[in-house]
Amino acid sequence: KRSMGSAMKPFIYQIAFNMGYNPQSKVPDVSRTYRMSSKDDNDTYWHPHNYEKNTLGYITLRTALVHSRNLATINLASMIGLDRIIKGLYFLDLMIFLRKICQLY
Repeated sequence: KRSMGSAMKPFIYQIAFNMGYNPQSKVPDVSRTYRMSSKDDNDTYWHPHNYEKNTLGYITLRTALVHSRNLATINLASMIGLDRIIKGLYFLDLMIFLRKICQLY
């Protein structure tokens, strides 16, 4: 069973391509830390990583997608913006992912 994030990766790239990105566009495959607010004001932190636990710096979208690079995909999603991802998923008729995203908030 694949995680929602892994199953959603190809659609993030499709949305990027629809926006004008191309397979040779560069994206950072670098680690970042995200603060996740909670309802009880106890912030937690998310430290995503690649399966291989390494980073490659700037890589092409082609390389990121072919090798399923988590960090590159997360950074691409951040560059695209959540609002565009939601609109793109709606346009692609992928309501199941929209419901999952909405559950996070």
